[in-house]
Parts: sequence; structure tokens; C-alpha cells
Amino acid sequence: MSTIHEDLIRDLQVKQAEKAVQVASSARPPSWAGWGGMGVVLALLWKLKALLVLALAKMKFVALGAKALSFGKMLTTGGTMLLSIALYAQLWGLPYAVGFVLLIFVHEMGHVLAIRGYGISASTPVFVPFVGAFVALKEMPRNAWIEAVVGIAGPIFGAVAALACYLAWQVTGSLLMLALAYSGFMLNLFNLLRIPPLDGGRVAAAVSPRLWLLGTVGAAACLL
Repeated sequence: MSTIHEDLIRDLQVKQAEKAVQVASSARPPSWAGWGGMGVVLALLWKLKALLVLALAKMKFVALGAKALSFGKMLTTGGTMLLSIALYAQLWGLPYAVGFVLLIFVHEMGHVLAIRGYGISASTPVFVPFVGAFVALKEMPRNAWIEAVVGIAGPIFGAVAALACYLAWQVTGSLLMLALAYSGFMLNLFNLLRIPPLDGGRVAAAVSPRLWLLGTVGAAACLL
């Protein structure tokens, strides 16, 4: 009997030991290989986040730079326009000064549109009080024809703006519109004189620089 009792006790101890081993195995932490794989994934995610942040920062910097450049150009044109208006207003009053500067602006935008149409790099319009305004070319036109088109675009746009003022006078009877129409037509007609750096001189160069002589005679006649 004692032998049977001892065998039962040993079997029970063996089963308890096997059960303890199974419990210990199930509670064992994951292998180092599993942790290593997770670490690789986390490292890749971290690098991806860093690259995304860097890309967004660069995009933001480029966008801010473009806005600053665009704002600077607007400030140059707008600031010189306001300065011209302020000085002209001292002589002819604010309404006429605003209208006159706008006529010059339309004239210059004719040049700008022609310049952009041919893909030429140039500055935005800059106003010079009692002189007018100008658009500085950063590269020369490819040929005399393009030079002529860019030159004539300003007077064409300016003449259309002056015509609009004349039609407004016809409808409203406003003497201000009549004065602006007269000034606009005279301004653009003067610019057609065939002498550089006036627009007419740029157009004449496409035909023959000899026409500048006639332009000089015409300019002298205007001054007499």
C-alpha cells in the first residue's frame, strides 16, 4: 500500500511541476527579436515624421518668400503711386491726381502685359512724380518686332483709357472726365514721338533708327 501511495504522490508532483512550467512559459515576455522588429518600425515612423516636418517647413518658407516678394513688388508700385498722387494733388487737387495716376497706370500695364506675353523678365511699374512711370526690362527683347510691340502697347492701352474718360464726359458732363481725357490723349501722343526712350522711339527702331531724327524735330516743335 505504501508503494502505491508513494507512486500517486510522485505522479501528482510531476503533474504540478509540468503545470507550473506551462504557466511560466505563457507568462514569459516576448523575445528580443520581436522588440527589435518593433524598434525598426518606430525608427522608420520617426524618420518619416521628421522628413514630413522638414518638407512642410520648406514649403512654408517658399510660400512666405513668394508672398514677401509679391508684397514687395506691390509695395513698390503702390507706394510710388501714392507718392505721385500726393504731389500732384498739391497742384491740381486730389480727384484729378487720382485719375491722372490711374491713366499712367493703365498705360504701363499695357507694357507689362506685352512683356509677359513674350516671356520677358521685367520689374513692376515704378512711378516717378512729374516724370511718369517706367517698367525696367531685366532682359532685352529677342528682336526689333517684339521691342516695337512692347513699346506700342502702352500708348494703345493709355489711349483706350483716355477714350473711356471722354465717353464718361459725354454721358455725365463731368469737367473732371474731360480734363482727364485731354491729359490722357496728350500724354500718349507725346509718348509716340520717335525718340528714345519714349515709346515712339522704340517703335521707330523696328523700322529704322533714322526716324529718330524726325522725332527730335517733332519734340523741338512741341517745346516751342
